[in-house]
Amino acid sequence: MLGHIIDVGEEKVKEIEEKIEALVEGDTVGELLQTIPGCRRITAWTIRAYTDDIRRFPKTQHYASFVGVVPYNI
Repeated sequence: MLGHIIDVGEEKVKEIEEKIEALVEGDTVGELLQTIPGCRRITAWTIRAYTDDIRRFPKTQHYASFVGVVPYNI
């Protein structure tokens, strides 16, 4: 029973990932984000989804801190 539930959950996750892949296909910003060490697809998608207007950050370091890829504002 538990194994079946896990299998169904894994299938649903794969379906969701495929839908997200289709939505972000050709997204150059997402691809650039993935060049950050440790930043893979899911992290890049999450950063893109939660970023409003990047111009509200006075420096690139502030944005990097906001998304959590550096420990603090420089």
